[in-house]
Amino acid sequence: MPFAKQVISIFAGARGFLDDVPLDRVRDFEEEPAALHGQEHPEVEEEITKTGRISDELEKSIRGDVEAFKKTFAG
Repeated sequence: MPFAKQVISIFAGARGFLDDVPLDRVRDFEEEPAALHGQEHPEVEEEITKTGRISDELEKSIRGDVEAFKKTFAG
């Protein structure tokens, strides 16, 4: 998994988005939001790769997308 996708997955776990996801579905959850950013918001992954960090603006974007995804995730 590329660095930026790993960062997004770690972000989701560290912010509690995985707390109520069944253990056998964690990988599915982690991979899908990362794919979402790659397709719909390539600038997020590009900035993470370029800067090696999540700015406040990126955090808002990632958080919003992960929250929206979690509402549709069939855990």
